[in-house]
Amino acid sequence: EDDLATNGKIRSYLETEVDHVLHESITNLYINKQQGMQASVELLGDDWTENKFPSVRSDPALLRMPFISLDDRGAILSEVAVNLFERLEALNTDELRSAVEETARFHVLESLRSKPLMSSEELKKEARESVGGGLAELWERRPGLMSRDLMRLRRRALPGSLRRCVWRVGLGGACGLAEAA
Repeated sequence: EDDLATNGKIRSYLETEVDHVLHESITNLYINKQQGMQASVELLGDDWTENKFPSVRSDPALLRMPFISLDDRGAILSEVAVNLFERLEALNTDELRSAVEETARFHVLESLRSKPLMSSEELKKEARESVGGGLAELWERRPGLMSRDLMRLRRRALPGSLRRCVWRVGLGGACGLAEAA
């Protein structure tokens, strides 16, 4: 329940930031340009536009023949999309990173609170397994990293999750994390 609330807060924050950036960009770039505004409507949808720009009415004819050629329509839609993506890429990454880190900290603390105290040996084993599981998942997504990492880990004891992954791959399969779970 708390996880959902925290995730909801972060999602809400991100949606608010994205909406703000899009609204500001469209206002600055296209509010007085009918075709640019219509391209924004087509890219973001009628519902979003009605919510953020209630006085703007969709007029699809502005981006259709005979009013405009298909090539010009494509160019306008592409230009607007590129401009909006550039603005979104400029979002304050420090704030976004901070929000994600706060969520991660929250999940770790909640996880620690809900688990009984463990011995030092149990904690080490659990840490090895979780790191091993994370590395196995990375290998699943980017198989080229596996041989490099195994060379670095040579002559070290591998956690069970990594041993299982190495054996599966050695037998011609994939790490098989979904099957193991």
